[in-house]
Amino acid sequence: MASVVVSKKTLPRAVDRNRATRRAYAALRRLSPMPRAGVVVFPRREILKAPFAMLVADLVHALDPMR
Repeated sequence: MASVVVSKKTLPRAVDRNRATRRAYAALRRLSPMPRAGVVVFPRREILKAPFAMLVADLVHALDPMR
């Protein structure tokens, strides 16, 4: 199970928060299999401009010890 939390402090505009959330969830769906632990993702501002392949690679790298 994964959750994505984007604060107003990180991204003040709702449009940007929604886009960051959608991109993070899309990257999480690419992972197979998902870790058995609960995961909370707090994306930074860079998620809006980073290439999608880099997002997936970063998540794989961050969650690898949990598999």
